Amino acid sequence: MHKNKPIALVLAILLALITAVSATFAWFTSNDSAINHLETDQFTNGDVKIVEVFDPKDPLNPGMDVNKDVGAVNTGASGALLRISYAEVLRKLANNGKPSAVTTLWNGGTASIPQLFESKSIAAGGAYTAANGWSDITGAAQGLFDLTALNIPTDVTVLYKETVIGTKTTYQFVTYGTIGTHQSKYDGQLQRVSADFQYEKATKKVTVTNNDWNFWQFDLPANATKVKWADLGTFNDIDSNFVSKVGATLTLPRTEAQSDSNIELLFTSFVKTDLNQCSDGDWWYNQEDGYFYYIGKLGSGQATKTNLLDAVGLKATADSAYCNLNYDLIVKMESIQNVKEALKSTAGWKMGSTTATDNLIAKLTGLGAFA
Repeated sequence: MHKNKPIALVLAILLALITAVSATFAWFTSNDSAINHLETDQFTNGDVKIVEVFDPKDPLNPGMDVNKDVGAVNTGASGALLRISYAEVLRKLANNGKPSAVTTLWNGGTASIPQLFESKSIAAGGAYTAANGWSDITGAAQGLFDLTALNIPTDVTVLYKETVIGTKTTYQFVTYGTIGTHQSKYDGQLQRVSADFQYEKATKKVTVTNNDWNFWQFDLPANATKVKWADLGTFNDIDSNFVSKVGATLTLPRTEAQSDSNIELLFTSFVKTDLNQCSDGDWWYNQEDGYFYYIGKLGSGQATKTNLLDAVGLKATADSAYCNLNYDLIVKMESIQNVKEALKSTAGWKMGSTTATDNLIAKLTGLGAFA
């Protein structure tokens, strides 16, 4: 797979430390999050693209990656330990991208994913405005057109332009429609309606042929796929509808997203599943709780020595069901004062008394991470 990284989106998760009060102990803790929203573009000529909304000029075709760097910086006055996990929200086309509902088509047109019509072209200063001689055909002077058989749908607009050169008068037509409410990112936008128009001067009759009325027939599922890698119960924006995938297996450096096997997360080479292989500044994935632990202390004013995540990708096997996809990768961070007891404490991270937890504490102790 090839990486397309003209612009690096570095997630600086600020670890401004605040006090968390407990009946027995009080640890300095901090929580933060960031939502990385990715979308695929419309499906055209067999291409499927994911686009970062932060930079829509950075497209992603099947088999390519969008840059997504994740790291952290400590802006507090005390040393800190930190861990990160993910939650995902996925919405894609139902019924594998095939029409999921029958909608009346205009004059027998085909059912395909719509091509967008540039709304600027009908706004002030646009090409298809009254200033340039264009008018709505339904508002034409009485007797100019006979629209009886045209049956223009409610959401379709037909513009015409009359041009007189000498004794010859010609007419041009432009057609567009409005995308209705279909749980789509294109709701309310304009779409092209490709058609050939004929005008019979003697009868004033307007007819349309070769119509490709691309009405939006593809509905996204009413309920999105929502998964979380860890418990993440302390975050208000992670609701009860998220399905827990704690204990998911991680394949490095590239692993399938928990929400869909065709979406991939590309981790840096500093991410390990074996704690024994971790050095200062690496990240360890704890399969027991679904968190990625930064190995070492993050001192005041310091940034993580390495990034956790490098990119998000879409497999080449993604088909038309992945056009108009919406995917949110929610990065959830927890930091805590670098005190050994805080990891297991009910006032801290509440890590279980397991071999994995004890090994992590031993590793951090050996690196001098605790105060």
